[in-house]
Amino acid sequence: MRTAAGFEPAAPVAWISTGRASVALSTRMAALVRTIAYRWRLGHAVTFILLATLLSACETIPPPPQIVHVAIPTSCVRSVPARPFVHTDPALSALDDFKFVLALFSDRRSLLDYSAELEAVLQACK
Repeated sequence: MRTAAGFEPAAPVAWISTGRASVALSTRMAALVRTIAYRWRLGHAVTFILLATLLSACETIPPPPQIVHVAIPTSCVRSVPARPFVHTDPALSALDDFKFVLALFSDRRSLLDYSAELEAVLQACK
């Protein structure tokens, strides 16, 4: 098949319509033109989506950071007073009455002093 110019094209002819005029191109050239046009449109679509995403991100400004105080439980007791010596029942039963009363009195005094120290330590926790 000969064209109007008098030569034969190497490949079959395809018609591309650009809106203003129609152009006769080879099939390979027409496929290339379609691919470029498709990628150009695709590139614009990706650019539009990226631009819309970026602009929508600018619309919402995150609030500034705030200072939040969190209570952390810590022990307020620095040291516990040493437990006093208390006479045992077998040791008390081995004593006579006078020493028995003196031992009970000394145990009571040492326990009262110990409880006063414990109360002072626990008072600091309030």
